[in-house]
Amino acid sequence: AYIHRGCIAVPADTIREDLGITVGQMGWVLSGFYFAYALFQIPAGWLGDLIGTRRALTAYCLVWSLCTALMGVSVSRFWSSSTSGLAWLSAAAFLLLLFSRLLNGVAQAGLVPCSYNSMAKWFPSASRGFPVGMYASFMSIGGIIAISLTGFLIGDLHWSWQTTFLVYSIPGFIFAVSFYVWFRDAPNVHPSVNVEELSLIQQSDSGRIASEGVDQDECGTTPWRQLLTSRTMWLLNGQQFFRAAGYVFYATWFPTYLQKAREVSLEGSGYLSSLPVLAFVIGCPVGGRLVDVILKKTGSRRLSRQVFAIVSMASCGLLILLAYFVSNATQAVLLITAGSLFAALAGPAGVAVMLDNSGRHVATVGATMNTAGNIGAALCPVFVAWFVEWTRGSWDAVLFVFVGLYAGATLCWLFLNPNRAIFERP
Repeated sequence: AYIHRGCIAVPADTIREDLGITVGQMGWVLSGFYFAYALFQIPAGWLGDLIGTRRALTAYCLVWSLCTALMGVSVSRFWSSSTSGLAWLSAAAFLLLLFSRLLNGVAQAGLVPCSYNSMAKWFPSASRGFPVGMYASFMSIGGIIAISLTGFLIGDLHWSWQTTFLVYSIPGFIFAVSFYVWFRDAPNVHPSVNVEELSLIQQSDSGRIASEGVDQDECGTTPWRQLLTSRTMWLLNGQQFFRAAGYVFYATWFPTYLQKAREVSLEGSGYLSSLPVLAFVIGCPVGGRLVDVILKKTGSRRLSRQVFAIVSMASCGLLILLAYFVSNATQAVLLITAGSLFAALAGPAGVAVMLDNSGRHVATVGATMNTAGNIGAALCPVFVAWFVEWTRGSWDAVLFVFVGLYAGATLCWLFLNPNRAIFERP
């Protein structure tokens, strides 16, 4: 999925020239995915709750793979410029490309909610942190592969971007079919799950680590009023908003910050900017494993979720604050990278709390939390640009924005009770 969403970045300018579209039109193509992705999080998650992950994720994967293939059949500028009376083909190619990206965003909006739904059903409560961490890590790995592999295929092997997109779509179709044949929404109906495995998965749901509040498996339709008024939900959304806003900085303004505030070269900024992302890839599964170990050793969600996240987020903010006072660019980036590692450690804790306290509505609740993160990610680049203008070009001071973001995430965790169900008994 992350290869399919990120593969357009490398050949974007080549695509624009081949199709004869403007820079502004290409901007809409690139951003269209993220608008649709954010807008359809909750509807796609709700559908995943309604029909189950097996059917929903299979359908979503087929659609986003088809969208990637559609990008590969766009007509080229050659036809519109050399064929009399067919200049409209450029406009048609733009609309097809835009439609493909928008529909891709709609389909992938269900990816995270459906995956969370399955994690809640397939993993014991005390073993959910590690799969959550691995899941987040492979998102970043998929994004890295999308950039590097696409550059290799188009730049070194001289494939056309059309061929590249068509080839990328094939594994998606294969996965969708294989997933539907192999997967089951619940472990008790999977033919490969034995009695001991089923007992292990179900034990934590009724054991000493169970959540307070109503037995949420009794819930039928989604109780939207409880969801929208739940203190736990709002605090989960808050920490997700702040963390996502902090993370997206590395993929947007961080190279510019290094060039402007630290006087790093263009090439050097590209290399140094990859370090916080690499720390995120490593930190997510490590954090997930630590969350699980602490819960198994202590039986306390307070320690394994809340305290662990507070220490991690506060450490992240402190390290970024220290980076402001370091004059050497490499040393400052290393401090920021260490901060990114601590922020990544806390990520699985938030998802684990959501999985523990969502009952049958994991996909819907996960979609709500992911929407909050997407809003934070969307607002961060705009706010940074405004902040730099407000401070009259002071890129150095941008770090204080991120100290504030991680302080906000820490405050959310201070007030978040990991034992309080989102849908409680009236």
